[in-house]
Amino acid sequence: MTEVQPEGHRGPGWLWVAVLYVAAVAVYVAVGTRQPVPLVSPDEYTYGALARSLAHGHGLTIMGQSASLRAALYVFLLAPSWVLSGNVHAYDLAKITGAILVCTTVFPVWALAREYVGPKVALIPAALAVAGTWMTSASLVLTENVAYPLSTAALCAGVMALRRPGGRWTWWAIGLAVLASAARMQMVVLFAVLLCALLIDVVLAGDARTARLHERRAPLAALAGILLVGVIAVVVSGSSALGSYSDVQHFSPSLGDIASAVGRQWISLTVMTAVVPMAVGLAAALTPGAWRDERTAALLAITVPLVVLVVLESAWFNAGLHAPHAIQRYVQYAAPLLFLLMVVVLSGRLVSLRVLALASALVSLPLFAAPAINRAVEERAVYAVWRRMHELLGSSAGIGIGVLAVLVALGALALVWRTRPPATVYGVAGLVLVVLLIQSQAGWQWQIDLSRAFRAQFPADLAWVDHHADGPTARIFAFGNSPLSDTAGFFNERITETLVPPAKYVGRPASGRTCQWSVGAAGQLVTQAGCAATPARIWNNDPLLRLSFKDGDVLARHVRLGQVFALRARPPRLRSATILPCNLATLAISDNGVSFHWPRPVDVVCNGTLTVRTWLDRPATMTLRFRGGATDHSIRAGGRVVRLPAGVVTTVRLPVAAGPAQTDVPIDWRTTDGAPAILGIDV
Repeated sequence: MTEVQPEGHRGPGWLWVAVLYVAAVAVYVAVGTRQPVPLVSPDEYTYGALARSLAHGHGLTIMGQSASLRAALYVFLLAPSWVLSGNVHAYDLAKITGAILVCTTVFPVWALAREYVGPKVALIPAALAVAGTWMTSASLVLTENVAYPLSTAALCAGVMALRRPGGRWTWWAIGLAVLASAARMQMVVLFAVLLCALLIDVVLAGDARTARLHERRAPLAALAGILLVGVIAVVVSGSSALGSYSDVQHFSPSLGDIASAVGRQWISLTVMTAVVPMAVGLAAALTPGAWRDERTAALLAITVPLVVLVVLESAWFNAGLHAPHAIQRYVQYAAPLLFLLMVVVLSGRLVSLRVLALASALVSLPLFAAPAINRAVEERAVYAVWRRMHELLGSSAGIGIGVLAVLVALGALALVWRTRPPATVYGVAGLVLVVLLIQSQAGWQWQIDLSRAFRAQFPADLAWVDHHADGPTARIFAFGNSPLSDTAGFFNERITETLVPPAKYVGRPASGRTCQWSVGAAGQLVTQAGCAATPARIWNNDPLLRLSFKDGDVLARHVRLGQVFALRARPPRLRSATILPCNLATLAISDNGVSFHWPRPVDVVCNGTLTVRTWLDRPATMTLRFRGGATDHSIRAGGRVVRLPAGVVTTVRLPVAAGPAQTDVPIDWRTTDGAPAILGIDV
């Protein structure tokens, strides 16, 4: 494959791509700053905690525990945000950093496209590359913000390496692939893509295959060596080489699960790129002449293995995780080259209308079988299309997506039939851009609305713990890790460890340094051997548990974040522990992550008993205060039934014996639907 200069090449045109970059950054900073808190768990919380720790000189640790992140380039680029500012403002800086980084994708796309179609038309694929729903990562603390532009640069360099054999472009491609893999481990797939592309290049050389193979021998050996060393490292060291992805070595998905995941990932890539690029790409791949044409051979040699391998890699991973949904972020790396291939093919009329129609049918019709959405945050484009089509048609995901795909494909075919380049390119690209913008608007709206609803559960001060605890603070829970704890930990750096129960608990596993705790006979808080001394500050955020301590003061209390204590005694001694009958009402998201409600829908199940455990030095009186619910309810206290009239505050007093004791108060409500509220429990 040799270099072909495009017609109409008129100088570098860097000013226009710089304008495009600045405009993209401005847009994504503007919309990103409307999002008040992180959303993607545990990714954002992990990278934020590591960047903060790195900025403060503690290395790659989370609350004192070393992290097993093997691809940490993004964390190093993120750390300056925490060097320059405290947690809350550092989050804003991190989002701005993400927008600045991810939008650099326009430069390699434009630089490569200029080689094919000149600087003016080259702006089209560059703009499309930063126009889709994948750009919602600009306001998320995710490695995609670095891996996406680096991977795109590596792939563009790979195309140049095929166009200009014998130069340094191959080594640039390999070097950029190394950097992309250092940003996100998934991008080791780039080495396989480049290896396949070079082998395809050798095959396409025809009678010159032997000479081409000899010419490519060094990069082929380097790529094969990198992949071989990687496989050996995983086989020999396993979890040590894979780090946080160590579970991958135990994956053994069935062929049926892999096939199902392949279908979901393929649909995700097709929808997120607005159908037409996949149809044009398939049409070119089915056209023998396109493989012989110097304008498309190099692009096809990179793009075809790229699409196949990222879909297969992500499908195998999803099947191993038993994920019932697609993960758009895993296949977005194919989008820029698909856009470029579309522009090049259409500008040169390199496929026939008949083949393009066939490819459009093969790509769009299977979308009618698209499964229901299971997780909108990971199926952003599919969700966005379904949402808009559902508003128009009231249809299921498959019907809505399929109808839009057919309409878009027919529109593109009509433009190809009725117009000529460059009008064809502008028309089809405009059609694709409209679809991408509709998807993006719906995706951003969902993301911002969800983030704001989640933010409403927190106090005005996101650094609530830090500003009430004047030193290292241990987080404690007994029954469940609050769904709010990760976000609170993101904005509060004084939380240094987590005290967890010895038994299984509800919620995500606690991150960072943990220590098991229990209660001694005299109410003393006992930690397992080898744990650090319990800090003088404790934050209880268990949704089912309320605590009080002897020789302890409540520094702060919040209805959903719990209590912050200052403890004077060593070891701390509990005075009471109240196990609430109903879980805390928090933000509820539907199973498919599409709809969400605040406050939580009134269907929280209650266990039927309010339990208070006490460790008193002398007998005392327990005071319970209830505000009646929507209708009359009752409790059993002290051997008698106590009526709780609707809407009325009722106070109940019960005697409590000295020493360890337990008081059970049966209640007659089984859900929070119109139930009484517990206003206070004092011993």
